[in-house]
Amino acid sequence: MKTKKSIINLSEKGCLEMIEKARWKDGVFCPYCKSKEVVKNGWDESDGVKVQKHKCKHCEKTFNVKTKTIFENSKVPLQKWFTMIALLGTNTILFLSEFLNIAYSNAYRMAKKIRSVISTEEGKRTLHGDIELEIDEMYISSGRKGEKNLDRAPRKRGK
Repeated sequence: MKTKKSIINLSEKGCLEMIEKARWKDGVFCPYCKSKEVVKNGWDESDGVKVQKHKCKHCEKTFNVKTKTIFENSKVPLQKWFTMIALLGTNTILFLSEFLNIAYSNAYRMAKKIRSVISTEEGKRTLHGDIELEIDEMYISSGRKGEKNLDRAPRKRGK
């Protein structure tokens, strides 16, 4: 298991390799249709590091290692994501936003995504293999108060 210090010091390429090991330990598969019939389809250099793109022979969609993860379409570097994951349980979002030199709103959004993945069964299924995850004393709200899109009619006061 990697320590917090070694995770924080990972390079962008090291972060990508860690995601690949966790996600594709049994070989590359399509995140859309789960087919293993995929071919390499060039490189993507949008984040300053080369990421191998793949194309599914079954559904013909292209994807990379970040597709359908919390890291997809994020402009925040993976180094900052991994640092946020390593330090989220013991620090405030305000401290992390200042430590990572990102806006508070971005740090809040990142923390919310990380917590939602940790708290769902989907997250438990994608984190498998020899990767250990330890969370101590993290508060995850189970209430729905304050949500804008409730699936119930609004409560009425009075009569």
